[in-house]
Amino acid sequence: MDERRAVRPSDPIICDGEVMGPGDTCISTDASNNGSYEELVRKRREGAASSARNGPTVAPVGGLVAAGGAVLLLAQIARRLATRANAPADADWWIEGERP
Repeated sequence: MDERRAVRPSDPIICDGEVMGPGDTCISTDASNNGSYEELVRKRREGAASSARNGPTVAPVGGLVAAGGAVLLLAQIARRLATRANAPADADWWIEGERP
């Protein structure tokens, strides 16, 4: 199984590379995988339900944060361009006491 893709509730439960079945118990060095087959199935279902419940809330919030960041970036770019456009060509063109 490819570790980079999301785990689906229908995927087999695997303990140390071995597929588990009903009645099996996993004792692994990875504490998150320890438990009976039934416990691991329940944890996976709860995780999938939590993702389904929270996904519609988390996605729009992330979009709003990204949009806010884009607005701040564009405002900063506009501010720099406006400051640069109003600056004299040579910042040292006026020396106190000497007028052109």
